[in-house]
Amino acid sequence: MNKIYNRVYPFFIKAVTNLHVGSGGNIESEVDLPFQKDEIGFPTIYASSLKGAMKSYFLKEFEDDKLLIYKVFGDDESGDEASKISILDALLLGIPARGISLDSTPSPNIWYYVTSYSTMKKIKSYLDLIGSICSDVDLNFDVNENTCYGNNCPTHLLLNEIEVDNLRAEQPNSFFYQILSDNQITPLIVLDDLTAMNVISRSLLRVRRIKINRETKTVVTGGLWSEEYVPINTVLFSAILLKNDKVACDFSNKYLTKADYLIVGGKETIGKGVVKLIWLSTQIC
Repeated sequence: MNKIYNRVYPFFIKAVTNLHVGSGGNIESEVDLPFQKDEIGFPTIYASSLKGAMKSYFLKEFEDDKLLIYKVFGDDESGDEASKISILDALLLGIPARGISLDSTPSPNIWYYVTSYSTMKKIKSYLDLIGSICSDVDLNFDVNENTCYGNNCPTHLLLNEIEVDNLRAEQPNSFFYQILSDNQITPLIVLDDLTAMNVISRSLLRVRRIKINRETKTVVTGGLWSEEYVPINTVLFSAILLKNDKVACDFSNKYLTKADYLIVGGKETIGKGVVKLIWLSTQIC
């Protein structure tokens, strides 16, 4: 692995607005245009969507250096040369969920981040990959199922109207702390997959959209559909791997971590799709 990649840039993706990154129509879905999901059914952002959003950002912000950007991300017209970077699918670190403590001494928290144990194991595999590239980097990470990380964690509560009991309370380790301490929604609850699926599904927003005939002021035929969004403050985790290549090195030194706000999935004209990138480290190895 070290012969292919020699730099890695982990980062968090925080939804500044409601976010729809669609996977196309799905006859099994209750919405016409569902949010992208992993193989289990948890929200994710595919690497191809992230790469396209980043490429558009850099081409717009640094248009005087388009040749370098095309060399790194690949040319739009020619597929003769592979890009110099590899972007990992973004995994769900936490989605906001409403919570009501049922403990005898109630927790003051109203909102919690929620994710699944299987997703956290995937994030752990990402960090293992980062460690294989950068052996001198120690990203402390340890996570348990049905555990609340943060302050004022309850042991018994309703999450999105679903009862959750026997939660363990632990303090967040260094990996979580940077993102969680920067939010008002500080506790993170890691649930077993079945419970997480039910809770997370209720956090997703389903929005009806219509297309109007401007002359008749009526809905056009076929002009009614639904879209699925993750809400504001949802946080995902990804990483960019850079090849052992001078072009990739020059790009990362000049531009990469200057990316702060992106439009992912479109919908910017209706106030959707804005995300903030929070770089875990400006440079790792």
